[in-house]
Amino acid sequence: SPSRLFFSFDLSVFDERLAASLLVYLAARESVNFRNLKDPKYIKADGSLDRAFETSGVSRSWENFNHIHDSGTFSCSYVCSPNDVRWEKRVEFLELYGRWKVEVPRDEVLWWAALTDAPEDVLEFMEFLVARYDDIWEAFRKIDGPNGNGLLTLREFEESMSKSLN
Repeated sequence: SPSRLFFSFDLSVFDERLAASLLVYLAARESVNFRNLKDPKYIKADGSLDRAFETSGVSRSWENFNHIHDSGTFSCSYVCSPNDVRWEKRVEFLELYGRWKVEVPRDEVLWWAALTDAPEDVLEFMEFLVARYDDIWEAFRKIDGPNGNGLLTLREFEESMSKSLN
């Protein structure tokens, strides 16, 4: 899964150009206006930054392999929430280009985010929980309450923080 990864593609290399085009194709389906492509840059073959690219952004034409530049370097990070994932398209790509057979249903996939992307207060909260609980779900159930519904609202979270989790 490309979620929360940094990519740098040498567009003079066929496979990397194909991968860049597929990433743009996926981003077009998993986000509006390529919002999942973070900090995209195109550096021309001569090493100069393409200023027009910075202004206009990634072209939708890059979804088509035949329209992506065939020289230079394209780089970006890809960030996608689990709610935006187009599972069927990802499975199709994995089977077609990776030659992997996917037999796992989407609801059995655990989606993880990089802790390095989390704000400092979130990291501190996680450290607090990890130091006190062997199982993170135990902490979740305590926050959700004895008759919890498996979901947390901001109010439920704030109320639980006014009480002790110990």
